[in-house]
Amino acid sequence: SLAWADELSGSDQASKGSKLSVLNFSSNDIASDGNEPLVTVGQILSQQEEYSWISKAIADLLIRNFSEVNRGTILERDSMQTFLNEVAFGESALVEQEKALRIGRVAKVDQVVYGNYSVDKNSITITLLLMDLNTQQIVMKEEIHGSLDKLKDLMRDLVIKFFDHQKAPLTQSEIESIRFKQTDSLPASKHYYQGLDFYDQGNYEKALGEFLQAYQKDPQYLQAYLWLGRMFEFMGYFDDALLVYDDLSVKYPKRMEAYDALMFSAKINQFKLNNIPQAIDDYEILYQVTPIPAHAIEAAFHLGELYQKEGQCRMAYDFYQKLHQLLRCFIVGQK
Repeated sequence: SLAWADELSGSDQASKGSKLSVLNFSSNDIASDGNEPLVTVGQILSQQEEYSWISKAIADLLIRNFSEVNRGTILERDSMQTFLNEVAFGESALVEQEKALRIGRVAKVDQVVYGNYSVDKNSITITLLLMDLNTQQIVMKEEIHGSLDKLKDLMRDLVIKFFDHQKAPLTQSEIESIRFKQTDSLPASKHYYQGLDFYDQGNYEKALGEFLQAYQKDPQYLQAYLWLGRMFEFMGYFDDALLVYDDLSVKYPKRMEAYDALMFSAKINQFKLNNIPQAIDDYEILYQVTPIPAHAIEAAFHLGELYQKEGQCRMAYDFYQKLHQLLRCFIVGQK
């Protein structure tokens, strides 16, 4: 289903500066020539409800792998989901080439990645299609087959094949960067992506339950734990959310989820609880430890803003200066 899409700005090497959208992959048990994967999602989900989470998983893993090789910038899934809901594509029942074309045009991108999958017992076949919106033609088709238990490995191999087809093969270091897996547990993955589906529907209570089960299945699945905190936050249980975020940042200080947790914690203290001293502490810790430029930029901005409101003009000036330097470095790096 076209439940959500993320936009990628491809590098010159990978896609000559074009913009690429990745759409959710549909379940496809209907015969097709591979060029127009038509499927009524409602019918398929009624036949294979236990596999309905796979569409979210494929698109999410595909985008994560694209982002890990650092050949483009990614629009946050929340932003794109909101955008799709506004244009009434949020939970479309029919996936087809024409709809992918329409999504790409509305999103103002040059290429769209979409596709389909089929499941037979514990085996899965995934077909990836790349559409050029200028010619309205499918310019690439890649297919991969393997065990459903190895879905994350399959998606990694599919991304490698994608860039090979683009005549921009990944380096060994880039391949290594996409080998990391959040979890080896298929049941945990299933609950996680069911949680994302409920989240996209605005059903935070059911989403919370799924993320909790994912974390219980694998206590090292930190992404599920982070999303558990997010659901507490969205439901207004700020103290519970802060407990999760604090636990993440203390126990796993070098993990990406810990940096996200620090950011979310700071924003709760700043915008929801008006606990400015604690917000400043959170932002300062994040600014000092994060390797993520976007996090450092946002932390510096909020620190300048908060110190200015607190009347500490010298501190505010210092962080605005740091913000300026970070932005210059970030822009140069993007070029």
